[in-house]
Amino acid sequence: MTLSLVEATTEESNGVIEKRSKLEQIRLINLHMLLNISASLMVAPTRIHLLRQMKPNASSAELNRILTQWVSAIGGIELLLQPTFGKWSDAIGRKSFLIAAPLANLFVKTWVAAAPSALALGVEAIVGDLLRTISATMVFAGVTDLTSEPDELASNHSAVHAAAGTGIMIGPLLGALLVSLTRGNLRSPFALSALLSGIMLIVDCLLIKEPLAQEKRRPFQGYVNPFHFVKLFTSG
Repeated sequence: MTLSLVEATTEESNGVIEKRSKLEQIRLINLHMLLNISASLMVAPTRIHLLRQMKPNASSAELNRILTQWVSAIGGIELLLQPTFGKWSDAIGRKSFLIAAPLANLFVKTWVAAAPSALALGVEAIVGDLLRTISATMVFAGVTDLTSEPDELASNHSAVHAAAGTGIMIGPLLGALLVSLTRGNLRSPFALSALLSGIMLIVDCLLIKEPLAQEKRRPFQGYVNPFHFVKLFTSG
């Protein structure tokens, strides 16, 4: 009887430790979301002004056309690849995709900060914004993987939205403040964004564990038709 009591106590203790570990991982993933959104959006208001410096003879209409092309490219690529990335993460896990966002941002933001050009800005906008949205998908998937109780899912997802909302607020604010403090240096937000991406990369690599357990992974079945959602409106 004593042995059974000890075993029961040990199992309960292990359950508490596992729950705490999952909660810590969820907090780290929320930190990833906060840093990812902040690092990405702090440079968004600066792009148009830096692009104007790169193309001083371009009209406002031409500059808006370039920005529209970038946004269209982001949306088109995301439409074509996002479902496949989701299936791919179901097969290999979420962590690789979480790491991809700060790693790519570190390079493209540093490129713009060190040697700004229209090409660098275009690559930074497309790669940075695309990976921001893919990373956000992996954050929600990872939090779902780590949520043990179904009634905690809405609460945990709300925390992710809170982290994203905080990033949306402080990202552009930090970027504008930095430009002001550096007397109009439009490269400075990109340099700070690269620094935050580097910090996020370290957190992702060293502290965040793979949230998707091996036994819950699904075999990758190839490219996913991105227009599959149309069936929701065309079939009974």
